[in-house]
Amino acid sequence: MLDELNDDWIQKFDEKDRLYKDFYPEDIYFINFQIIYLNTLNEIEKVKFESFLLSNQNTVTREELIRMIKDHNIENNKKYKLFSLLKFNLDLEIEDLKPFLYDSKPIFHLNTISSIDNITFKPTITMFQDLNEIIIIFQLPSQKNNFTKRIYMHNPSNKKTIKKRYKD
Repeated sequence: MLDELNDDWIQKFDEKDRLYKDFYPEDIYFINFQIIYLNTLNEIEKVKFESFLLSNQNTVTREELIRMIKDHNIENNKKYKLFSLLKFNLDLEIEDLKPFLYDSKPIFHLNTISSIDNITFKPTITMFQDLNEIIIIFQLPSQKNNFTKRIYMHNPSNKKTIKKRYKD
């Protein structure tokens, strides 16, 4: 009786499902870094792009992030300071895909990273995985005079005081 079981419908389903495999969210194994350099007037001087293979799926570790920041904070013999970190993670589900593509209202997936710690990404539809990125923004420090201003205390009653002795 088990030999007569028809499993053709399973094979047909698998064939159809293979056509849509690019639309299922999958784990992320690489991430793109976009590095932006700003001058003291907040104008963009240079932009770099770099792909990075993750040691842990869906996560950029704290050490990897620190290494990326330290490796890129000097450009053209100028030392930049970290200005901002942003994360772009396009984590759409398959049912959100059509509204995302045809809706006139944009859906933003850009988040500010407030602390240097592990950054976790949600699984992404395969065809959009190369859009996930971390944006590092560096800025040249301002060249203001870093001198401490001396403050002179002027006492208007700056007269010599005479101490009188009291007789006992």
